[in-house]
Amino acid sequence: AEPDVRLLTILAVGGMGKTRLAVEAAARQCEVLEHGVVFVYLAPLQSGSALAPALLEALELAPREGISARAQALDYLREKRLLLVLDNFEHLLGDAEGSHAASLVTELLQAAPGVKALATSRLPLGLPGEHRYHLAGMDFPSAERADSAPDTSAVKLFVQGARRGLPGFRLDGDDLRHVAAICRLPEGMPLGILLAAGWVGLLSPQEIAVQMRSQRDFLETELRDVPERQRSM
Repeated sequence: AEPDVRLLTILAVGGMGKTRLAVEAAARQCEVLEHGVVFVYLAPLQSGSALAPALLEALELAPREGISARAQALDYLREKRLLLVLDNFEHLLGDAEGSHAASLVTELLQAAPGVKALATSRLPLGLPGEHRYHLAGMDFPSAERADSAPDTSAVKLFVQGARRGLPGFRLDGDDLRHVAAICRLPEGMPLGILLAAGWVGLLSPQEIAVQMRSQRDFLETELRDVPERQRSM
């Protein structure tokens, strides 16, 4: 919402909930900005040069003959007041054409003063004027303060995840202590907590905690509706 913030990057390792946070933040801008929010999903892209065509697709613009996708996107956005959400930008930073994607963002913000960009990435974009928000894990109970476990965000998320597979799941007796340990092991990472919660119904919280300590590849899922990048740690 700050007028002088044009580019904000949410930074974190995979599984911290960068996309979810970006979507929630963007939703609050839908009615504030005249032309709303445009979400650009970058994970499938193979090179930085693919950003401009992806941007046209997100804007629902048909390519025009005789004009590049880059020029067409800039021309369209010049007078707009909107928020661009650029999700998974790190996919465009690792190849030789990564500079194409970064320079397009810079050029766009210069040409369209009413446009802002909210990026999610594992790496900083490294652009002038970039503001960085480092996203850490959810608050989780310490071993010394197990009594506070039910009030922590991590334990609440575990319970929500567990009830998807076992609607009647409740934290009783020693289960609370083991769930607190489950949340501590991935240091509050939402993806790790939800993958662990997916085992409820097949394993007890104590058994889940034991498996997490002994097997590096335990936190995986084969659910078809989960993106490939979120199926394991």
